[in-house]
Amino acid sequence: LWLLAAQALGWCWALRAAGPNEISPSPDAFETTLRLTAGTVVGTLAYASISAALAAEGAAVGLLFGLLFLQQSRNLWVNMIAHVVADTVSLSLIGLNWDGWLDALGRGLVG
Repeated sequence: LWLLAAQALGWCWALRAAGPNEISPSPDAFETTLRLTAGTVVGTLAYASISAALAAEGAAVGLLFGLLFLQQSRNLWVNMIAHVVADTVSLSLIGLNWDGWLDALGRGLVG
């Protein structure tokens, strides 16, 4: 799981115009839209091999993380921390067997 996360973060860096230690100028609206679309597609493809429900979640989360990235002045650390917190909370819910309500919600939404 952590190796996949590291690969996804590598893709996020690759979507930037500059390297991780460089300051990049703000892209125009078209490039910003392209980057948001790419982040959403990567998020969808990351989960599409598992199930359609996870692919839909990957699309939504990919878009949200892309918007968070833009809102935080292209600070990737905020996305990494948000992703770690979300993973930790979800794995804790599963580990403590407190995920029944979440499972029922997902099954109700997707079917």
